[in-house]
Amino acid sequence: MEEVWEDIAGFEGLYKISNRGRVLRLSKTTSNRRYLPNKVRKPVKSSNGYLKIGLTYDKKQVTLLIHRLVAMTFIDNPKNKKEVNHIDGNKENNIVSNLEWNTPLENTKHSNKNGLVNIKGTNNIRAKLTESDVFAIRRLLIKGFNSREISELFNVTRSSINNIKLKKTWKHI
Repeated sequence: MEEVWEDIAGFEGLYKISNRGRVLRLSKTTSNRRYLPNKVRKPVKSSNGYLKIGLTYDKKQVTLLIHRLVAMTFIDNPKNKKEVNHIDGNKENNIVSNLEWNTPLENTKHSNKNGLVNIKGTNNIRAKLTESDVFAIRRLLIKGFNSREISELFNVTRSSINNIKLKKTWKHI
């Protein structure tokens, strides 16, 4: 694929983004008359794995996500969808052919379908128990404690204890 460069909206004449996900700072002369040639900027990885870049305008720096810049510049969004999805699941692959506009629901479905999110155990936002709690519950079940006693001890429902017992939940440990 031939690399195509376009101005970044709001930073025209200062920065360009390519359809391959690279950011170019255009040549400029600084206030002390030092000439800086065109330079491809190196992105940084954010804490959640996406590549980001700091752009400066009027002595103010703004940090933007590369995949969103590529999508906003190169991909039509007639339905005004809010999120950009990496089709292959690789957050560092910002080539235009790997990106698509999605709704939050579409993005979540894609992540779940492709195993991109771990929502098991303590990674589940609704988890009330820890892995060590589950091990303790299983030990208590083996020792003959009933679901009611264990549920009161861990402040969860009896059905939660029975689901652990039957390995309907927490089956990954």
